[in-house]
Amino acid sequence: DVQVARNDLAGALKSYEDSYEIRRALYDQDKSHAEWARDVFVSLVKLGDVRHRQNDKLQACAHYREAQQLNALLAAAAPDMHNLKSDAKWLASAMQDAGCGLQ
Repeated sequence: DVQVARNDLAGALKSYEDSYEIRRALYDQDKSHAEWARDVFVSLVKLGDVRHRQNDKLQACAHYREAQQLNALLAAAAPDMHNLKSDAKWLASAMQDAGCGLQ
């Protein structure tokens, strides 16, 4: 996040990709673990945000759509999870800003 604030988008992208890989590996070990799923969701949105700032709409929207699918799975599997609604709003806003459209 600090790299994004400093407008070091290449550095931020690398950091977010590294974080995503670790989080994804954990989630892939146990897909029933809601917090690990949310961690992957957050990584995907942050990757989308950086790609959007780099004017890479195609990759931004791909990350956002994957996050959207994961959020739907979370909503079905853990409907009482406290951040589902705020995450959905955050994602919808990011997708709208990037011009991805909602599905």
